[in-house]
Amino acid sequence: MIHSLVNPSNIHYVYIFGIEGFNYGLITALRLFNIAALAQLFLLLNPLHEIISAMSWIHPDLGIILALVLSTLPVMHQQMEITLKVQTARGLRHGRFPWQRLYAYLVILIPIIVKALVRGQVLAQLLHVRGYGLHIEKRNLMLGNSDKLVIFLSFGFLIANLLLANASLLAGL
Repeated sequence: MIHSLVNPSNIHYVYIFGIEGFNYGLITALRLFNIAALAQLFLLLNPLHEIISAMSWIHPDLGIILALVLSTLPVMHQQMEITLKVQTARGLRHGRFPWQRLYAYLVILIPIIVKALVRGQVLAQLLHVRGYGLHIEKRNLMLGNSDKLVIFLSFGFLIANLLLANASLLAGL
């Protein structure tokens, strides 16, 4: 909807909404949805330790980053629930209107983000103290049939998007 309001290439309008901007925003949203769906399919078809080891094979730091992020998500979720309960007990009102709910969750999210940054700094210090990155070994990546299928579908999706983008550019000329 934002693209339909502010896209500079809008020529045709329905009230204040530009049709060209709406089409562009819709295509972008669908592409992002497809990327998220493919990522979810990839996560469902492969065990987590294989994904982390594959990322480590690409670059050792990438695997450790993914492992640390995935290990801290449940902790952050638990911290969010605790902070929500504490703030509600202190008198935080959620309100009926969206801006009231946004303010309520902003009051909750700020401490969560600060605690996540502090936790990330502590993890970085622990990795440094334990000598992370001193011994780097190479790993071989073995692709299964489901991995090959997801890669094939991803490349097909990429080629289809490139063809559609090329066709729309040529149609515009």
